[in-house]
Amino acid sequence: MLQNTSKVNDDSLDSYNKIETNFDVRVVIDWNHNDTDIDLHIIDPNFEECSYKNVKTQIGGELSKDMTQGFGPEEFTIRNAKDGAYFVKVNYYGDRYQKIENPTFMKVTVFRNFGKPNETKEIKVVRLSKSKDNQIVAKIEV
Repeated sequence: MLQNTSKVNDDSLDSYNKIETNFDVRVVIDWNHNDTDIDLHIIDPNFEECSYKNVKTQIGGELSKDMTQGFGPEEFTIRNAKDGAYFVKVNYYGDRYQKIENPTFMKVTVFRNFGKPNETKEIKVVRLSKSKDNQIVAKIEV
């Protein structure tokens, strides 16, 4: 995991231009081919699944808009994460790309304590091979 040691100097900004955004957990996925549909799902410690069908969970998780074209991104955030395991699941719905020599890769970026001094970031790259494939690609312990 990478520890964030850089700080943006925002001294010259007026206070109304400063946005204080922080999350206990933030997950971002993006991919390398246009015209690809990959769906992000998060299963929380209550076993509630956050997805394009359920964009807000009972414990406060939220999912961004479902990107059915382009390179993503799709994002999950939760401010006050409940202790336990969060599973990052993706559904490689499919694409309209001829990929004989260029397979589809997805990047999963997991932030813990996003926007806080103790922020960490973990990046994982996953090769996707079969359309309609559901797979758990990461587990986050809070």
